Amino acid sequence: MLVVDAFEDELHVPKLASSEFYDAAFLAVREPGVVVVNFMNDDPKFDVNLQRLERAFGGAVLAMPALYDPNILAFAFRGAPGSVSWTTLRSRAEKLEARYALPFTRYVSKLRAMNHCTPHALEIHGA
Repeated sequence: MLVVDAFEDELHVPKLASSEFYDAAFLAVREPGVVVVNFMNDDPKFDVNLQRLERAFGGAVLAMPALYDPNILAFAFRGAPGSVSWTTLRSRAEKLEARYALPFTRYVSKLRAMNHCTPHALEIHGA
């Protein structure tokens, strides 16, 4: 796992949002691996930066708004399954919530609202 949370003047640091950086991030994580990138939701380059991340990871990117901040979290996967059932996600979220006292079940709802899905599963395109 690689977590990228780099801002300068409330904008993503350009070198850490470049195609080259995301390509290198893809190579840096082993399968199954994930790169988590924190974006500001009002960044004028958000769409461009997210598209770069999607290209580097073959489209296997999920995004969701943070619960309390004006941020969007993007999860770029290397070697993830093509889909994960909602039942499995909810079960995992409940276990994590019980263990860490964090609102993981609400994250499942955020993932469902913002990403490709079916009634039965979250779809991870390109995975």
